[in-house]
Amino acid sequence: MDSYLTEKQVKALRLMVQGFSIDEIANELGTSKSNVYYLIRSAKKAVERSRNTIRIYEEIVGNRRIRVRRGSEVNEVIRMMINLANEEGVKIALTTAELVRRIINAAGVSCLDVTNWVINCDLTIALGNGDLSVVSSDNV
Repeated sequence: MDSYLTEKQVKALRLMVQGFSIDEIANELGTSKSNVYYLIRSAKKAVERSRNTIRIYEEIVGNRRIRVRRGSEVNEVIRMMINLANEEGVKIALTTAELVRRIINAAGVSCLDVTNWVINCDLTIALGNGDLSVVSSDNV
């Protein structure tokens, strides 16, 4: 299978999850302990980059997207997010506070006027891979 992991990284990870110690993995692979640590660390970084790539891709070309315009009320945006998920048959296991946190994490604190409970920036909300993501128009 084509992968961003090297054969040695895959072998090291498989041995690690089977409970092998770093010493045992090094012996099995015929390498040093420091190289085993490097293999595992670099494999984890490659996996994280792959996850980030998938997240960005899904945010851009997600199955369904809705635009939120500056000045929209937060409660209406939350309703839009829930309706989008419902239309796609996706259950959102997030509270209102967690949905608001997603907006803040994606667009920054300045995007939310907590006094008037209004969105201060343009947003895109994407539903991809069964999950909602929020993208500030400044980040797309």
